[in-house]
Amino acid sequence: MPIDITTSTVRRLRKSKRRLKQPANIPEWKPPLQWEKDYMIYLTRNVNLWRDSCIQKVIPFLDDLVLSSQVVRPPEASNIKSDSSVRVDGWVDQLERIMMEYEITLKELPTGPDWNFNASQVGKGVDEWNKDQWYKISDSVLSVPLIQSNPWLPDTIQSFAKENVSLISKLQGNTVRDIEEVINRGIRQGKTAKTIEQELLDGTDLQKGVFHKTETRARLIARDQVDKLNGQLTNLRQTEAGITQYRWRTAMDERVRKKHKSMSGKLCQWGNSTVYKNTPFPKEEWKLRSSIGGISLHPGQDYQCRCYAEPDFSTIVESLEDI
Repeated sequence: MPIDITTSTVRRLRKSKRRLKQPANIPEWKPPLQWEKDYMIYLTRNVNLWRDSCIQKVIPFLDDLVLSSQVVRPPEASNIKSDSSVRVDGWVDQLERIMMEYEITLKELPTGPDWNFNASQVGKGVDEWNKDQWYKISDSVLSVPLIQSNPWLPDTIQSFAKENVSLISKLQGNTVRDIEEVINRGIRQGKTAKTIEQELLDGTDLQKGVFHKTETRARLIARDQVDKLNGQLTNLRQTEAGITQYRWRTAMDERVRKKHKSMSGKLCQWGNSTVYKNTPFPKEEWKLRSSIGGISLHPGQDYQCRCYAEPDFSTIVESLEDI
């Protein structure tokens, strides 16, 4: 059972009179991979519904659109273009109406109202995971899992959900735009309806399909957003506990970017993301991260950053030793 550091923890430390120190090896702050996976599944399910709707509302009209584009207007047709009463819509107008119907269908899908709810559930799940990691690591150092009141938590989760609803909405809008662009370009280039259908759904030897790209973007959103929230929660929990410094830890694999690798093992400040130093000794001055090619962000803030902040408990340890 986690203990409030301001009450029972202090009493326990006074009673034990044990000398505290920052351990050489602190347990790894593990990433919430299961929540990344669950969020990916949810977003992919949305993309599949958009794809199914495209098959029902767009694909059946490709033959007519291509055929309409091949109709040659007689010379006298130019004399009646301004007369809306006799004007015959071309394929561009037909495509516009088809895409409007498609957008209406997407808005009526049952997943739409669930975006905020599901994003909130993901946010709460990531928070629970992050909290468990915090308890485990603080317990390994202080022998007491630290718990705080977390007054910032409701707003943090609400902000996460709001941003993700915006991202999903933008992803859907971009998908509609991409579909229309592929059809428009395909017809102007004289492609067959079958080729355009392949470019939309399955892709060709020359390019990936629209929905393959959309699914890839959805997966990136899930991974990036969960990592960012996890990093933000780590920051908030550590600073609320009075921790002002951390060690930068990377995922230690070939995918770690150069600017992140440069920061591996460096001591950093939560209050200043532009500086670092190698040791905790007061005599060593803080240096600019740019001098070693390091990134001027905290772990988790960069796009798809898998690094984490290992807490430096030295300030907490020193304050407790003085009790």
